[in-house]
Amino acid sequence: MEVLKKINANGKTIIMATHDYALLLKYPSKTLKFEDGKVFEVVQKSV
Repeated sequence: MEVLKKINANGKTIIMATHDYALLLKYPSKTLKFEDGKVFEVVQKSV
C-alpha cells in the first residue's frame, strides 16, 4: 500500500479491486461498490 500511496502522491490515479473493506477504510479514496455487475454505491472519502 505504501508504494501505491507514493504513486498516487505523484498525481497518478490508482484503481484497485479488493474484497477487504477494512483496508479501504484506512485510506482516503473514492470507492465504487458493485453488485451483479452494476454500481450500487459511490463513496468519496477525504483526509
